[in-house]
Amino acid sequence: MKTITTEVLNNSSQSKLLVAGFSKIQASKSGIFYQFLIGENSPQNYQLNELQVYEIIRDREITVVEEIKGNPGCGYFSLGNAIIKSVYNHKLFPNPLDLEAELYRLLNFSLTGQEVYDSEAVLAEPVLS
Repeated sequence: MKTITTEVLNNSSQSKLLVAGFSKIQASKSGIFYQFLIGENSPQNYQLNELQVYEIIRDREITVVEEIKGNPGCGYFSLGNAIIKSVYNHKLFPNPLDLEAELYRLLNFSLTGQEVYDSEAVLAEPVLS
């Protein structure tokens, strides 16, 4: 399995990684996209399967909010009707649009193995086994 990883949170007590995995032989019910929290309040790990990733991209279900009241320097993002709702650092992603683009890039890689995301491309629907 090929993977790419992006760090979205890094402070004195926590680090959060997003890992996109691609294999030419994927089972639609197994995880292909992961979130790992390391440090305080861990483990808070999540995974998305092929169908969930496909639906998030197809339905454009990524939301990035720049600010969290009472938590300066942080925002949050959600994937797929808040299947994953998570905090991120502004120091890692000062522009919310950059984080949104990175999330689409990671999700696309999970489905296609291609690191470049084309918002106009037509995705092949996963075959459920």
